[in-house]
Amino acid sequence: MTIDELYREQTERRPDALAVVCGAERLTFAALATRTGRLAARLRGLGVAPERRVALVVDRSVELAIGTLAIIEAGGAFVPIDPRAGADRIRALASAAGAELTVTQRSLRHVAGEPGPTVVMIDDGDARGGLPAPPPPLPPPAGSSTRLRYVMHTSGSTAAPRAVEVEHASSVDQVQSLATDLGFGPEDRHLHTAALGFTLAVRQLLVPICLGGAVVIAREDELRHPLALLRAAKRAGVTVLDLVPSVLRAVIAALRALPASARAAVLPDGLRLVLTAGERLTAELVEAWWSLAGAGARVINLYGASEVGGSVAWREVCAADLGRTTIPIGRPRSGTTVELLEPSSPSIAPVADGAIGELCVAGPAVARGYVRPEAGDRARFVDPTEEAPRLAGTAVGLIGDPARRSRWFRTGDQPFPRPHGRRAGVSQDAVRPPLVHPLHVGHHRAAEVHRARHGRHAAPAAQGAPPALRSRS
Repeated sequence: MTIDELYREQTERRPDALAVVCGAERLTFAALATRTGRLAARLRGLGVAPERRVALVVDRSVELAIGTLAIIEAGGAFVPIDPRAGADRIRALASAAGAELTVTQRSLRHVAGEPGPTVVMIDDGDARGGLPAPPPPLPPPAGSSTRLRYVMHTSGSTAAPRAVEVEHASSVDQVQSLATDLGFGPEDRHLHTAALGFTLAVRQLLVPICLGGAVVIAREDELRHPLALLRAAKRAGVTVLDLVPSVLRAVIAALRALPASARAAVLPDGLRLVLTAGERLTAELVEAWWSLAGAGARVINLYGASEVGGSVAWREVCAADLGRTTIPIGRPRSGTTVELLEPSSPSIAPVADGAIGELCVAGPAVARGYVRPEAGDRARFVDPTEEAPRLAGTAVGLIGDPARRSRWFRTGDQPFPRPHGRRAGVSQDAVRPPLVHPLHVGHHRAAEVHRARHGRHAAPAAQGAPPALRSRS
């Protein structure tokens, strides 16, 4: 199964349903398919095929969805780059990812390049109807679930940015597991707020579309004004508000400045989920949101990284969390294994009771690897099938068959110790205790996992817990 197959399935089922909203522009699934199909046909004619990387440099418009889906439909892998990075930076990021072709808009040719053999303009006539109808979709290539879907650069907060290769299997797994865990479906309208060069932007775009819902792309001017953002969400009937905590804080400040009687006029009526990711979420922030907007919508804290295709753990914030300083990252999403393993061990070995563990992820979420491998990368992306003799009797053997067949990614995060007599991880069948929730009632040195913008921190659950530890954003 691939992302383009999920998207085509929804187009066939719901051709007249709303797929993309941005400002006054709205596209149904049928209209979106027509425009992506024409662009995909042109890209195929330029040699786009499986494993071919295409830089995507677009503004916050419906062209964000059209360009992304067209590159995927053509069989290629998109390399999203924020146009605000500037011409030199865009060229450097595209080169680092191995992209030789760029898809952009005429309004951005000053940073993305003039039209030519290696620069394609989405808003040329062929994307809107200047060419005949596109040919039927090509059959999926053999082994399509392992086909490269996108290349994303890491944030570079603690080291030089790296280009990460993510396959279709990782993204399909995320779509399906979030549908299971959080109930995403065709009735949802999901607010897209993340900058193009971040993994959050991929999730916010493709999860709703692949599940038959609609993505509501916030314009740049709306993102700069919190009340304008809320009003746009309300007009579009947004059901899923997806904001990094710093944006949520700005929204709360804007709501607080309004008279209580005026707040309902800017809040989406059917809001059911408020998602946060990418930064530390504090209990104070959640409490402020509930006091101003009410507690009708569930607040979900997500944890992830570029190397695992986005979010791999989640926690629904509850009233008991308001006594904490920050909100834990929660439990692994369906289909994903997250374990505490030895931080410095060359193999994936279980951490001893009471010792600091490194957060490690296994399952389809794990990316293929980095575009340009470096010394030490093999120790971060661990393949049990290649290292079976050395891994015998380690954590892989303790977790079960799914994990033994999966590659692991060592996140570098060392957030908390394993409590005595209790396994902290959750296998794919989610039978064992959740990753974080029980830890605060376990060993007296147990701490809860937290996130911060430039590192994850361990907030002690009891006196004697270890101080915050270095980790990767």
